[in-house]
Amino acid sequence: VALPVAGSSVEAGALPEPSTWEFASSYMGEEFFARWSFFTGEDPSHGTVSYVDAATARSSGLARVSGDRIYLAAGKSPASEGSNRRPSVRVQSGETFNGGLFVLRADHVPTGCGTWPAFWMYGEDALHV
Repeated sequence: VALPVAGSSVEAGALPEPSTWEFASSYMGEEFFARWSFFTGEDPSHGTVSYVDAATARSSGLARVSGDRIYLAAGKSPASEGSNRRPSVRVQSGETFNGGLFVLRADHVPTGCGTWPAFWMYGEDALHV
């Protein structure tokens, strides 16, 4: 997954005219992992997933960089014997934008029964979800 992101910093509640937008950020290459944190809590949707930390994700091949591509994945088998939870990666940006145009370019997105690839955009707190 390559994640080029464009946005603009504006006052809260005001969106700029499209002609005033300018490129603000890019999340590509090895720098990607320095700008995102790995979520390791319980799955908020109560799915059969076990979110892993950065070290586990990278050592098990669930997260890696190849050129200008970022690879994020779920494990192909359960985390442990007798478990139905698959190890998976969930990352969150520490940046906040008040508006903008956000572009996600995905080379491959899983399809089929039981898959739920997602690109979520949340506000900074529960009042801005």
